[in-house]
Amino acid sequence: MRNRFRLRALLLTSLVLILLILSGCSAKESVLPPVPVQPGENGSDAPWTPSTDPASVPPETETNAPTEEIPSSEDPVISEPDPVTEPTPAPVTEPLETDPPYRPNLTEQFTKDDWRRINTFLSNFSEIWFDDYASDESGEDFDLLQYGYLHLKINDNAKVHYDSGYYYVTKADMDKCLNRFFGRTVPAGEYTRSSYGYSETISYRNDAFQYPAADGEAYNYLTIVYQMQETDNQTYLVAFDVFELDIEEYFDRGISDSYYAMNYSEAVSSGQLTYVYSGTAEIRDYENGTLKSYQLLSYSIN
Repeated sequence: MRNRFRLRALLLTSLVLILLILSGCSAKESVLPPVPVQPGENGSDAPWTPSTDPASVPPETETNAPTEEIPSSEDPVISEPDPVTEPTPAPVTEPLETDPPYRPNLTEQFTKDDWRRINTFLSNFSEIWFDDYASDESGEDFDLLQYGYLHLKINDNAKVHYDSGYYYVTKADMDKCLNRFFGRTVPAGEYTRSSYGYSETISYRNDAFQYPAADGEAYNYLTIVYQMQETDNQTYLVAFDVFELDIEEYFDRGISDSYYAMNYSEAVSSGQLTYVYSGTAEIRDYENGTLKSYQLLSYSIN
């Protein structure tokens, strides 16, 4: 028992010594140098203390960042001149010469009779593969005579006469046909056209134009208009598509009048017409007795 008390006393003594040693070390470390005196607000000598306001804490900077020299009030401050900027030119807008003023599409108000009238008139040209034409250009006489012959052959065959391998159309019948569709006629005479090394001639004999006989052609093209606008000159600008009728139906029944009375959407969805090409034309009104139709001023295939 006595030994146990001695051992406990020894342990307590050792513990006290250790605590005294530790407290002495911490006392030495807690000794701080005196607080330096910095100028306070309004030049006072109050001791400086760090600010707790986050806005007053300067941001951290990289240690290798160059320091900026702050010029003193005695050094002249030289400011760089403002950069010279060239004035930006205002955009120049000019109306396009090809932009016509808006004009309504007359086909939006068409009746079945209106569709039949315009489609039938322009189909007179597409059915014989009529090419580009302008009434104010020279050199169109051959094309007009060719048109008159084929138009009469398809639509008024009694006016086309045959003799010794040639077809004939009298000058009077030709004038009447051309005046009806173009508002003009062609002088009597012989006309020749050469293209791709091939030459064609329309002769003139006994007051009639003479054409080499040829048969077997299919005239199964028809025109469907999709836009028509009136101009300031009381003419119309027309945009159209040319379609080909199914060849078997054409040889069985020809082109039914119902096709000419179709509007554009009906023609596209008919299932019997195949698109061939597009074109534009300028036309004007034509009336002769009870007949109300048009005359052609220009024709262009796209």
